[in-house]
Amino acid sequence: MIRKNFLKCGLPLLMVLLAMLAMTATPALAASAWRPVGSPNFTVGGAVGDSLYVYNGTPYVLYSDSGGGLTVMEYTGGSWQPVGSPDFANKGLYSSPYMYNGFDTSLYVDNGTPYVAYKDGTSLRAAVMEYTGGSWQMVGGTPVSSAATVGESLYVYNGTPYLAYEDFANEKATVMEYTGGSWQMVGGAPVSNPQAGNESLYVYNGTPYLAYQDGANGGKATVIEYTGGSWQPVGSPSFSSGMAGNESLYVYNGAPYLAYYDSSNDVGPAVLMEYTGGSWQMVSSSCPGVDLSVSNGTPYVAYRDSGGLTVAEYTGGSWQMVGGAPVSSGEAGDESLFVYNGTPYVAYSDGLFPSTGPATVMECPVIKVDINGSPLQLDVAPQIVNGRTLAPLRAIFEALGATVQWNPADQSITAAKGNTTIKLQIGSTTALNNGAQITLDAAPTIVNGRTLAPVRFVGEALGAQVSWDAANYQVNIVTASP
Repeated sequence: MIRKNFLKCGLPLLMVLLAMLAMTATPALAASAWRPVGSPNFTVGGAVGDSLYVYNGTPYVLYSDSGGGLTVMEYTGGSWQPVGSPDFANKGLYSSPYMYNGFDTSLYVDNGTPYVAYKDGTSLRAAVMEYTGGSWQMVGGTPVSSAATVGESLYVYNGTPYLAYEDFANEKATVMEYTGGSWQMVGGAPVSNPQAGNESLYVYNGTPYLAYQDGANGGKATVIEYTGGSWQPVGSPSFSSGMAGNESLYVYNGAPYLAYYDSSNDVGPAVLMEYTGGSWQMVSSSCPGVDLSVSNGTPYVAYRDSGGLTVAEYTGGSWQMVGGAPVSSGEAGDESLFVYNGTPYVAYSDGLFPSTGPATVMECPVIKVDINGSPLQLDVAPQIVNGRTLAPLRAIFEALGATVQWNPADQSITAAKGNTTIKLQIGSTTALNNGAQITLDAAPTIVNGRTLAPVRFVGEALGAQVSWDAANYQVNIVTASP
């Protein structure tokens, strides 16, 4: 039987990617793009199986403590508060022989109502609870499944809960929905051949999609959708080149994305695929992780290795480290990623199972630029590199009244205003200010066709004052004559 976390660690490729992305932090306009949401390590005792959801800007976290009970916390009023009673469900984590199966918990917040899916600690059956009427209630009054399950994946669409899981007895994937006052099997029967695992469920515009590992076909990845009254494959079934693990499915604007570990080459690299043009196309064959989220068409993944926990985004044809540094510098486990309105959030436990510590939630807000009290509209978000904030150079120069010229021959940018002429070059930490050499803390770089340069140098070179508003993640530029 194929188990869920068989490819969770030991990927040499991640070490290479981290080395490529690593950056040295120095004192800066902004010390780091990542910041904790509320207090770090806010849970009481150890937390395992963290599951994160952000609803209307409010983060929620589901976790299991050392006693095996489930707790949901939300960040409200400037602090983390329990939603209803802590330890409201008996997950039976440490008494269950299946505790290594990804902990089998899932969190979703629909229209402000939190839902959780979990394996009941007594019967090992899948169950769904919602927080309604001031307390946690089991949806349907009884567990969803009639027998033991693994790999629960929850999605709630317009108040209708859906749950995917693997039936432990027959090893088939099943999708259930709560409709008409009871749990019903979507399609009337299990959706897979025997030996299906790693279920990942998504419901887009009322259409359920399910990704799973097809054990009957070498453990390859398959994605299906429920359309026209039956389950149909999305593209070719079993489309991965080798055995796939830790599938993570996301549907953006009707286009399914799937991240997974491909074991065609031993433990294999991670792969990101998109279904477009009638077939599955490779987005990246060196995806650094498989905890996937897509925002405004940009894929994000979270991963961990010896360097700590990191979030990367796929932009400009390559993976870039979000925030310019790892989220955590030490060991982190049970990571859960959510991107809300372009802001990545990640929850994790301090340390690795079984000796995990309390949970922490971090966010990397989009950096804003304000000039003389007015927000500057940018088509590429500022970034932090070497601890320095880089922002689109042309937009700032022109907002400050300078003219800008680009020389493609040597990839240099020249800006002029009054008696001041500034020249910068892509990849060089040496700039010229009226001919005088200035050493930059970070070299200008090109992101999505825009040149990003250190915002403090850009502003101060033209006589403006530049400051950092840490509370609002905003660069403030004030000119001498607003």
